[in-house]
Amino acid sequence: MSSAAENLAAEAKFKRSTSAIASELDDSVVMLDVEDGRYFGADGVGYRIWQLLASPSSLEELVDRLCEEYEVSAQQCEAEVREYLTSLLKAGLIEEAAAA
Repeated sequence: MSSAAENLAAEAKFKRSTSAIASELDDSVVMLDVEDGRYFGADGVGYRIWQLLASPSSLEELVDRLCEEYEVSAQQCEAEVREYLTSLLKAGLIEEAAAA
Protein backbone atom coordinates (compact mmCIF):
# COMPACT_ATOMS: atom_id res chain seq x y z
CA MET A 1 0.00 0.00 0.00
CA SER A 2 1.32 3.46 -0.82
CA SER A 3 2.25 5.89 1.92
CA ALA A 4 -0.37 8.36 0.62
CA ALA A 5 -3.09 5.76 1.19
CA GLU A 6 -1.79 5.07 4.69
CA ASN A 7 -1.97 8.78 5.50
CA LEU A 8 -5.73 9.18 5.06
CA ALA A 9 -6.96 10.49 8.40
CA ALA A 10 -9.44 8.08 9.98
CA GLU A 11 -11.74 10.91 11.07
CA ALA A 12 -11.63 12.77 7.74
CA LYS A 13 -14.77 12.83 5.65
CA PHE A 14 -14.68 12.89 1.88
CA LYS A 15 -17.15 14.04 -0.74
CA ARG A 16 -17.35 14.42 -4.47
CA SER A 17 -15.26 17.31 -5.72
CA THR A 18 -17.04 20.44 -6.88
CA SER A 19 -14.71 20.43 -9.90
CA ALA A 20 -15.79 16.94 -11.02
CA ILE A 21 -18.65 16.21 -13.40
CA ALA A 22 -20.14 12.73 -13.43
CA SER A 23 -22.74 10.86 -15.42
CA GLU A 24 -24.24 7.58 -14.28
CA LEU A 25 -24.80 4.97 -16.99
CA ASP A 26 -26.58 1.77 -15.98
CA ASP A 27 -24.37 0.29 -13.23
CA SER A 28 -21.37 2.54 -13.78
CA VAL A 29 -20.27 6.14 -13.67
CA VAL A 30 -18.10 8.24 -15.97
CA MET A 31 -16.33 11.11 -14.20
CA LEU A 32 -14.54 14.13 -15.62
CA ASP A 33 -12.12 16.33 -13.75
CA VAL A 34 -12.82 19.65 -15.47
CA GLU A 35 -9.58 21.19 -14.22
CA ASP A 36 -7.40 18.91 -16.35
CA GLY A 37 -9.95 17.32 -18.71
CA ARG A 38 -9.26 13.70 -17.72
CA TYR A 39 -12.03 11.10 -17.84
CA PHE A 40 -12.40 8.22 -15.40
CA GLY A 41 -14.85 5.35 -15.17
CA ALA A 42 -16.02 3.12 -12.34
CA ASP A 43 -18.36 0.21 -12.01
CA GLY A 44 -19.13 -2.37 -9.35
CA VAL A 45 -17.82 -1.39 -5.92
CA GLY A 46 -16.12 1.73 -7.29
CA TYR A 47 -19.48 2.93 -8.56
CA ARG A 48 -21.06 2.14 -5.17
CA ILE A 49 -18.40 4.19 -3.38
CA TRP A 50 -19.10 7.08 -5.77
CA GLN A 51 -22.80 6.84 -4.86
CA LEU A 52 -22.00 6.87 -1.13
CA LEU A 53 -19.79 9.94 -1.58
CA ALA A 54 -22.84 11.97 -2.60
CA SER A 55 -22.82 12.88 1.09
CA PRO A 56 -19.65 13.31 3.14
CA SER A 57 -18.39 9.95 4.39
CA SER A 58 -15.36 8.80 6.34
CA LEU A 59 -13.24 5.80 5.45
CA GLU A 60 -14.76 3.96 8.41
CA GLU A 61 -18.33 4.77 7.32
CA LEU A 62 -17.63 3.60 3.78
CA VAL A 63 -16.03 0.36 4.99
CA ASP A 64 -18.90 -0.36 7.40
CA ARG A 65 -21.48 0.17 4.67
CA LEU A 66 -19.63 -1.89 2.07
CA CYS A 67 -19.07 -4.76 4.51
CA GLU A 68 -22.84 -4.83 5.06
CA GLU A 69 -23.49 -4.97 1.32
CA TYR A 70 -20.68 -7.25 0.08
CA GLU A 71 -19.01 -10.42 1.30
CA VAL A 72 -15.61 -9.03 2.21
CA SER A 73 -13.51 -8.88 5.36
CA ALA A 74 -13.28 -5.52 7.07
CA GLN A 75 -9.48 -5.60 6.78
CA GLN A 76 -9.49 -6.25 3.02
CA CYS A 77 -12.29 -3.73 2.46
CA GLU A 78 -10.47 -1.01 4.39
CA ALA A 79 -7.24 -1.54 2.47
CA GLU A 80 -8.97 -1.43 -0.90
CA VAL A 81 -11.24 1.52 -0.07
CA ARG A 82 -8.26 3.44 1.34
CA GLU A 83 -6.35 2.87 -1.91
CA TYR A 84 -9.38 3.83 -4.02
CA LEU A 85 -10.02 7.04 -2.07
CA THR A 86 -6.36 7.95 -2.48
CA SER A 87 -6.62 7.50 -6.25
CA LEU A 88 -9.81 9.60 -6.38
CA LEU A 89 -8.10 12.33 -4.32
CA LYS A 90 -5.05 12.36 -6.60
CA ALA A 91 -7.33 12.58 -9.65
CA GLY A 92 -9.19 15.54 -8.14
CA LEU A 93 -12.52 13.69 -8.18
CA ILE A 94 -13.10 13.86 -4.42
CA GLU A 95 -12.01 16.24 -1.71
CA GLU A 96 -11.95 16.38 2.03
CA ALA A 97 -15.27 17.70 3.35
CA ALA A 98 -15.21 20.69 5.66
CA ALA A 99 -15.74 19.81 9.31
CA ALA A 100 -19.31 20.37 10.43
